[in-house]
Amino acid sequence: MKSSQLFLIAFASTVGLIYFNNFALAQEFDIPRASPKATISQHIGVTPVEVKYNRPAVRDRKIFGELIPFGKVWRLGANEATIISFPHELQIQGKSIKAGKYGLFSIPGQEEWTIIFNSEWNQWGAYHYHAEKDVLRIEAKVTQADFNERFTISFSEVDKSSGIMSLHWENTMINLTIETDTYTNTLAEIAHKTNELSANWYVYSAAAQYHFYELKNSEEAIKLINVAIALEAPNPAPWMLKSQILASQEKYNEAIEQAELALEVCKAHNFPYEIHENEEQINRWKKLLGN
Repeated sequence: MKSSQLFLIAFASTVGLIYFNNFALAQEFDIPRASPKATISQHIGVTPVEVKYNRPAVRDRKIFGELIPFGKVWRLGANEATIISFPHELQIQGKSIKAGKYGLFSIPGQEEWTIIFNSEWNQWGAYHYHAEKDVLRIEAKVTQADFNERFTISFSEVDKSSGIMSLHWENTMINLTIETDTYTNTLAEIAHKTNELSANWYVYSAAAQYHFYELKNSEEAIKLINVAIALEAPNPAPWMLKSQILASQEKYNEAIEQAELALEVCKAHNFPYEIHENEEQINRWKKLLGN
């Protein structure tokens, strides 16, 4: 081997070592990358699931089984380790994992991958990966897919309590089912937010909506909306919601009173569409009363 080639190898190794040993500094400064950074966040119910990763390209290479060997730990991207975080407990492929921030790794196989959630999330690649810090391992089947040049993490089939997170590169796709207890999480969020000293009218109004429309609990909804009203919201929504709750209980006179209060707020704070909506509701409830 020529001396110039030896020099380049030594130089590249030295640069890599310097970069690796200054990982914290490297995160504060960046230049354009061959594998650009990406962040994707998807709410499932009230639980945001966020993934930060880097997106390598195929570039005419054979990826799985060659560039990314089967049976070895892969960082699920390039550069820094991929990070996943969520504020509520999840069930992934039916297995529970507590709220937190994790390094997301994999062990690719021809027919099945092992997906790994590791407590050591702040690292470069998988060079400092330690299996004893694994929090969860799950198995997922390989699915053949259309060609995808750049490694991509995406979400689909999302509803109030579940969704699918997909890992897609080259012709390989891995689908992970994510589920969460939205009912429990929402009540926990309501309890937390309404106990904050900085809680404003919107918190109580949104909580009242959830209790009324989702849980069909008018009594609790009235309690919460009364707090929003007491906070003198510059928005007719609390009075409008209270009128709807009262109308559902066939208390039409009281519903009309609240709708008329909502009209005053609409006019004071310029909500023209809501003026029309409240007037329509008042006329409908008056007809039900025979007026």
